[in-house]
Amino acid sequence: MRRYLIVLILLPMVAFSLEIDEKLTLRILKISKTKRTILINRGIEDGLVEGDHAKFFDQSGVLARGKVSKISPTRSVWSIYRIINDKEFKQDKVLSLKITTELKLTSDKTKKITPQDGVPVGVAVVEVEEEIPVEDREEQADDLLEEMDEDKFYRNLDTRPDSLGQGRGLVNWSPWEVVGTLSYIYTKNSIETEGLATRENNFGTFDLILGVERYNPKSRNIWRDFSFIATFEWSSTSMSNESFYEGSYPKDLLGFGIGTNWHFGNDPFAFNAIIGFVSLGIGGGVRKFTMVTGSNAFLEETGFFSWNFGLGIKWYTKSGLGLRGILEYFSRTGASSFTVGGATPTYKTAGPRFRIGASWRF
Repeated sequence: MRRYLIVLILLPMVAFSLEIDEKLTLRILKISKTKRTILINRGIEDGLVEGDHAKFFDQSGVLARGKVSKISPTRSVWSIYRIINDKEFKQDKVLSLKITTELKLTSDKTKKITPQDGVPVGVAVVEVEEEIPVEDREEQADDLLEEMDEDKFYRNLDTRPDSLGQGRGLVNWSPWEVVGTLSYIYTKNSIETEGLATRENNFGTFDLILGVERYNPKSRNIWRDFSFIATFEWSSTSMSNESFYEGSYPKDLLGFGIGTNWHFGNDPFAFNAIIGFVSLGIGGGVRKFTMVTGSNAFLEETGFFSWNFGLGIKWYTKSGLGLRGILEYFSRTGASSFTVGGATPTYKTAGPRFRIGASWRF
């Protein structure tokens, strides 16, 4: 009975294994410094079997030959025992492979690869270092696998139809994203004047923030988790019965800012997954105030400096459309263009705000 179960388990794998001369299109996801070990985005589901031999080629001809050392359903590690075109055999390269019989290695330098091997006439064969036994390269493959396990960028890589970029759940074909967020807040505005009591009033305001965010999809280090954003902000405040309360009421605001987001929880390029991020930004601009003194009111324009710090989440579809929400504390300060008793009032608006928005990676 056990034998029958083993046969049933192995039968689909055998049925879909590639025959000699069958071809596959692939991408080199990772390559060792010596180019003797590579990771590709093809595996058991594509018909590959551990121990398969193949030659890798593009439009110019054969680039290398190798053997499958380690394999999973959707990726495989190859030990490369012959490199023909070192320059074109590199990471992120899209190639084709063709299943071949095992290549018999020889130390006789008079024996060369012939045109029948797929190398066009006129393409030089690159001299490489002394051949290393395939068994030794399989140990190098083990080292590469351990390195990949520590690198979250290469987790869960596959070639399924809903996979984009270089792995399952990653949409890292572009570093650019446009963002728009909205918020309505009820917060405090204060006027501080030397020698006078601080005046405060509460108000509600509507904020619209548009921005462009830049990611680092090709980074393999800590910078992959960071993005940088430039923003344009428009804010409007509406209040009634302003002449009945002496103070200062913000009206319209125009500002620009820059900032950074640090992502955690999931890869910044994940889709169908919640991505956490910490946001920090600074900015400046011009805002208008309605100044009320007794029965008199007048309009004032003043510059401001702002900063914000918050915590948020993002979520994306595989097409690159995203949603986000962020809870942050923000502050705007600026000096008045008027003086009161020889002193210059300082305006400050500060408090928490919650922003929601949408984005698109393009």
